[in-house]
Amino acid sequence: MSAYQAVRLWGIAVAFTTAAACSSQLPGETNPAVRFTADTLAAIQLQGQALETGDSLGMPYALIVGQNYVLVADVMGEPILNIFDRQHGGWVASGGKFGEGPREFGGLRDIIRIPGRDAAWVFDFAGRSIQFVDMDSLVLNRSLSDRRLLLDGGPGDPYSPVWTADSTIVSSGTYGSNHFAVFAADGSFLNTAGPAPPGDEEMSPLIRRRVYSSVLRASPNGKKIVAAYDRSDRLEIYEGTELRHVVRGPDFFEPAFTVRVSANGYVWPDYSEDEYRYGYEDVTVTDHLIFALYSGKTLTESPTGEDNGSYIIVFTWDGQPILVLQVGNGPQRIAVSEDGRDLYVAYWLPTPLIKRYSMTDLM
Repeated sequence: MSAYQAVRLWGIAVAFTTAAACSSQLPGETNPAVRFTADTLAAIQLQGQALETGDSLGMPYALIVGQNYVLVADVMGEPILNIFDRQHGGWVASGGKFGEGPREFGGLRDIIRIPGRDAAWVFDFAGRSIQFVDMDSLVLNRSLSDRRLLLDGGPGDPYSPVWTADSTIVSSGTYGSNHFAVFAADGSFLNTAGPAPPGDEEMSPLIRRRVYSSVLRASPNGKKIVAAYDRSDRLEIYEGTELRHVVRGPDFFEPAFTVRVSANGYVWPDYSEDEYRYGYEDVTVTDHLIFALYSGKTLTESPTGEDNGSYIIVFTWDGQPILVLQVGNGPQRIAVSEDGRDLYVAYWLPTPLIKRYSMTDLM
């Protein structure tokens, strides 16, 4: 998506309504927060077309959009990597299985898009590693690469790694007083960076970081990072690892939990089922816009967590909300093409499904 297209999308939103977002200083924050409510934003209903998935999907947990293909990672079936053709929407190849051997996965959590290519890194959280996947090779040869990077060392566990413009890997995770761990291009640990976690400063930073967990996405040029929090309606926008913008809304809630201590001294957060709410389910980006899949639902509204997505909120990289995209009931994962013209959405219920939504008319 060009800068012109991003400005035009902003113009469409303003034509519908004036977005009443404001900035203010929140308690404990060093950066002013952009605050908004959904009823101040234009809402656009998109019409999608289902991909021809057949019975290839169990639970599509992550997806990215390449140049010619869409790569989908499945946590409930094998093969666990499925490739679909963007032009005709059909399944074309699959590969990978769970296990501890070469080219096998202990557990899937995310996919990192490689800009400008039909290639990606698949994050194996159980193995603390990222596996290189060349989609052309998987389509033509039905084979996965041997190339894998171990995210080695550090004071915690990586949760959501991204590549940055300086060829380092930055990940959120259980890093206590800092938001990120920074790894070299070979996966070796360099340092921690970023601000302390949100929440009560009298509480342990490690507990707060476990409670305020976030999914990261880097802009295709690698210069900016957005962090979307899954138990709060909070977004953070970074240049490198420097926090620039905090976004709050549309419902303004924090994680509901109690700190428990076991007999042997183990400390953990115990979440309140009555007050638990889902925050941002997923986020996907271009160089000009952020697309954040928001829930806001309670456990009563989505007891299994399999249909808890509500709608997609579009932001600029300075944190200003533009509009809401509605894509039906229960969206769970999203991925936008690098040019911003195609949006792919994964659903888990009533049956696993991937839909493509064209945004060309919005450009």
